[in-house]
Amino acid sequence: MKRNQTVPVALLALILVPPTLKLVGRDPPAPVAQSAPAAEPVLPKPPASPRAWFEAVRARCTPSDVRLATDLNRPPAGAEGTGYKAACFALAGEIPTARSLLLSLPEADRPEGVAPVDDVAQELEAWGRQDLAGPLSDLVLEFWPERHMAS
Repeated sequence: MKRNQTVPVALLALILVPPTLKLVGRDPPAPVAQSAPAAEPVLPKPPASPRAWFEAVRARCTPSDVRLATDLNRPPAGAEGTGYKAACFALAGEIPTARSLLLSLPEADRPEGVAPVDDVAQELEAWGRQDLAGPLSDLVLEFWPERHMAS
């Protein structure tokens, strides 16, 4: 067969093969089944501790991500969980929101709630990031004035 006849023969084969298969008795392919209803989403298990929650979301404690990160990944319940959420907002520069979270705690629980903010402030100071630690330390002093190391 000449080279210029190869293309027409190949096209002819593509056209004739499907009808030929029907004559031979092959069943046509089954129609595509309807998709099953969507399964319920599997929510991730919450971290075992408030600190583990904070470490999981810490990278998203930024002005552009903090709200979505904390809405989609809620912290564990309790004063410590609220404190780490407040620390996340404070890291993002949203001090009024962090203050509001701490004020939402019963007055007796506020020192426990502000302790995680203090922990994060101390870490920032140890890393030489006084520019970030300062507002957090001010928040700590506001809720826990007897905390002598916060400055």
